[in-house]
Parts: sequence; C-alpha cells; structure tokens
Amino acid sequence: MAFFYNYAILQLRPFAHREDRVNIGVVVFDDDKLDVRINAENRLFDYYEIDHKTIDWVVSILKTEDDPSLETEHRLSLARQIPSIEISKDGWFSVDAIDDYEIRVDSILNEYVRRPRKKTKKTKNKKLATEVAQILKRYNVLSRSANDIDQHKVISNMPIGPSGKLHVDFLLKNSKYHITETLDFRKSETAGEREIKNAALVNVTLRHAKAEFAALGSHCYLLYAASNIVERSIYPALKIAEEESDQIFNTESKEDRDRYLDIILEATGTHLPI
Repeated sequence: MAFFYNYAILQLRPFAHREDRVNIGVVVFDDDKLDVRINAENRLFDYYEIDHKTIDWVVSILKTEDDPSLETEHRLSLARQIPSIEISKDGWFSVDAIDDYEIRVDSILNEYVRRPRKKTKKTKNKKLATEVAQILKRYNVLSRSANDIDQHKVISNMPIGPSGKLHVDFLLKNSKYHITETLDFRKSETAGEREIKNAALVNVTLRHAKAEFAALGSHCYLLYAASNIVERSIYPALKIAEEESDQIFNTESKEDRDRYLDIILEATGTHLPI
C-alpha cells in the first residue's frame, strides 16, 4: 500500500528589498498534523543575522495555525499568512511503507535545504524517443512512412486512435504488431503533474493501439529512462504507464536496452552483432 504526502519548502526572505530567498526547511502536510523540519546550517542563519528564536517561533506558529481537517490548498493558504516566511508551491511524494517516510523527507531536505541547487547552464538534451530512433536507424530498420509497415520496418510516430490524434512512438508488424511507447524521467525527481500526464497519455495511446490492431494481435512495450535514484520516486507515474504494457525496459540499464533491441531486431529479421 502506498502512502501519499504533500509537502512544500519553507523559506525566509531576510531582506524585504531584495529577491533573496533562503531555504531553511520543509513542511509535510500529514493527515493529522503538520510536520515541520528545519535543517539549514547555523552559519546560514548567522550570515543573514537571523535569530534562532525567530525560527522557533515560526515553527510554533505554523503548527498552531494549521488545521488538518482542511484540504492541502487551504492549509497552505494559512501557512502563507504567517509573517517573515514564504512557502513554495507544493509538491508530493509517496512511500510504500511508513518506515520509508523519514528517508524520503531526508532526501528532500538534502536536495533543497542542505545542498541548494546551483544554477547550471542549460544544455540541449535529446528525448528518449529520438535516441531510440537513432539506434534503430543505424540498423537500417527505421522508417517514417506507414507504407513500409509490411516490409518489417519500424515506423516512427505512427498516427492511431480517434482521427489519428494519437501517435505511437514505434510500430512494427511481423506475425503480430509490436508497439513501443517511451517515457523520459531523466529530468524528473518525483511523480509530479507533468510525469503523471505523460504516463496517462502513454496508457491511453497503448490502449487505443491494442484495440486498433486487435485483429492480428499485439505486443506492447514501454521504454523508460530513469536513474536508480529517482526510479522509486516516479513509481506512481510508471505504474500508470505500464498498465497496458506487456514488457517494460529501463534504457538506463544496458541489459534492458539489449533485451529490447533483441526483440525488435529479431522481429525485423536483423540481429545484434555477436
């Protein structure tokens, strides 16, 4: 059984005339209480000349003013009325067991409070579907033309579903149809709104594809990319996406990548070199 929690980052704005915001802790909206964790380093408070008594007062007021009977949105609104602090937009996380709660909260503190993110230069990242397409192209099995479907070619971005508004990432026809959808979680930290929406779209796309190709039958594959660190965090999204899949593969694993390529290339009559 999964347990879900909303949380937000607790911030101080030491100088009203500046845009500086200092992450000092996290607030977790439990069903029966507000869990407030302050974990900023003392030297940070000293640098901004923040009295520790002020922090204690903030924690006390946050807990006193909170009303667990309200929806998270209203509890956030109450917290934001307290002077001297700011509350970030809320996020959420899940754990499979209560014992994992402390580990997950600690990871949030580690990410946002103990080691605040540095601004990094944005680099262009390839989407997973593009990377897979490049691999298939090297084996000369990829085509964008639907007319090549009977030539045992892998068709990319194949329109299906109502009025062709949905698109399968990769489609291959052999004795059955081989349908592949991709999900890239490499920039994700948890199963947020974007991840859930993308997973739901994969679910719907595979469902329509299976219905459309039901006469011949199909095998559905989900290719996703997620590091070991975030794989557990994005599980709720992954669970939605894999409902219509027969097999799933994490492309961050060489073993999974090779297994998937073996299946697809064999269906096209091509084989990985020994």
